[in-house]
Amino acid sequence: MMQKLIKAVKNILLFFCLIFFAGVFRCSTYNPTKPAPGTTPEISDLFAPSVVYNLSSARHLISVQTVDPQGLDDLAEVHFEIIKSGSTTPVISGFLLDDGTSGDVIPKDGRFTTQIQGILFQNDSGEFNLEISATDKNGNASNSLQTRIFVRDGAENNLPEIVSVSVPVTVLLDSLFEFLIEVEVSDADSLDDIAYVFSQFFPPAHPNPTRQDTLLDDGLSGDVTAGDGIYSITLSSGLIKEASDHFLRFQAEDKSGNRSLAVVATIRGTVAQPEPPVISNLSAPDTVQIVASQVVQVLITIDVSDPQGLSDIDFVRFRSFLPNGNEAGDSPIGLADDGNTFSTGDEIAGDGTYSRIINLPPTALRGDFRFLFEARDKSGLCSNIIEHIMTVIE
Repeated sequence: MMQKLIKAVKNILLFFCLIFFAGVFRCSTYNPTKPAPGTTPEISDLFAPSVVYNLSSARHLISVQTVDPQGLDDLAEVHFEIIKSGSTTPVISGFLLDDGTSGDVIPKDGRFTTQIQGILFQNDSGEFNLEISATDKNGNASNSLQTRIFVRDGAENNLPEIVSVSVPVTVLLDSLFEFLIEVEVSDADSLDDIAYVFSQFFPPAHPNPTRQDTLLDDGLSGDVTAGDGIYSITLSSGLIKEASDHFLRFQAEDKSGNRSLAVVATIRGTVAQPEPPVISNLSAPDTVQIVASQVVQVLITIDVSDPQGLSDIDFVRFRSFLPNGNEAGDSPIGLADDGNTFSTGDEIAGDGTYSRIINLPPTALRGDFRFLFEARDKSGLCSNIIEHIMTVIE
């Protein structure tokens, strides 16, 4: 009897041990896989339109910056969905790419891009939510970025576009006549939406325009046919005063005040035969006294002119000869018209006065230094030469 009891107890203990170890084994092997820290992709810097129009075919960019610790090749996809607020069904979905297409500029730079059009919303309007996420090849998902897009009924006002510009390529200096300027403009909203075209005139080396004009499409003032989208004006050749490039900047404006991208045209003034530059009004000391333990600075300036304009000047320089008659090792020495008073001593940039600061240390040679000044233009023509003697004394 006792043996049966002991055997029953052993069986019961064995049963519970089996249950216990089965549970331990089950718990130890059940370990859901989680991505290790620093292995999942990450997206940032979401760019998307805030407003689109449901009748517009204009393309709007959507892009995010994407990184993956294992490299961009580890990315499987960058996915987007656009869902109307209050709904769970995507209206538009797809993928962003980093291959130089679909609005992407630089392939493989981590900037993933796609394009959407308002007409894809199928005449729906209201508030929509855009959500973007990335997934790598192991199925690890990135963070999610979201933003709102408001879809409005109708189509946005399209910008006018300058199709072509017609100006004379060259204008002969010292001539007097009128020449025609024509600018062809288009507008997806119709030609009637264009208000006018305006131009700005920039002479050579002028950062600001010296003249502004309005071109019209009214059949007057040189315009041939009213309402054909070609805006015209006549200008005088007297505007072209230098044998160099003159610039005309054009923009079209519609009746809503929207302006087209600017277009720049060039008119070059020409002369029958190029003429060399001329140098004059040299300013340099005749005598310089050396000061012990001090560097003496000498400012030299010279005026330069060119019938083709200052933009035609290639260089202004002088050759320096030592008191023993040999040419100095740093000769020739250039002068500048850059307005850098600290470096070259020039006060006003582009005024035709070229400058140079010469530093004479206490160890400078004493005696007569001979300088030969000259200028050369971009066609290789050289100016007159001005000689100057500067005597260095104790």
